[in-house]
Amino acid sequence: MIRTRTWVLGGMILGSALVTGTILAQVYQPSAATNVPAQATSSEQPAAQVYNPVTAETLGIASSAQQLLGTFVKVADVFYQEVTVFPDDALNAGITPAKYYAFRTRPDGSDLLCFVPLDNPDVAALKAAGPPRGAEIFLMGRVGRRVFVGDGGATTFAVDHVILGHEEPRSRAAERKPVVITIERFGPAGNIVKQEFTIEKPGQRYLIHDAADPQNAMKDIYITLQF
Repeated sequence: MIRTRTWVLGGMILGSALVTGTILAQVYQPSAATNVPAQATSSEQPAAQVYNPVTAETLGIASSAQQLLGTFVKVADVFYQEVTVFPDDALNAGITPAKYYAFRTRPDGSDLLCFVPLDNPDVAALKAAGPPRGAEIFLMGRVGRRVFVGDGGATTFAVDHVILGHEEPRSRAAERKPVVITIERFGPAGNIVKQEFTIEKPGQRYLIHDAADPQNAMKDIYITLQF
């Protein structure tokens, strides 16, 4: 049985590590498209988070895990058990069962103590599956500090993405297809003028000029698409 009452962090309590954000989960940001439609302008979107591949064996070596402290990684791993009793230091830092789902990976493998925000969409699927000990999982997230749990140790891990199986999840952006929009307006001769644009990036605000009167700002329109 894993004991969770005594948590020491290299001279600092786990709570300080939590407060400084070393094990707080980061938001998973899918890859964004790069093409911009003609005659449209948009603001820059943040770059997608890059997760470096590592092995469970590497994370299981304490010195190697500490060299990866604060970095974002992805790893094919093994589920060990759910953690329902959180240490006091975590609770005091706001890491509570009411906000986070916690689990361990195999102690003789990567030896991770993982925290996932309950509003992460992967949590519901994981809890519904109720993975048994030894189930294959794929993790993406940020490496935290090494902590002592009872007589042993574990590396904290802020999970951005967790799925069953060892196949890396495809980026949501990779599954999106570009959207083509057609805008029709009356031209100066009373005819209909059509404009077509391919929208590669959802959630961006695009400026569209009137093709027949592009210098007239009163005829400009703005569009934002979510898909």
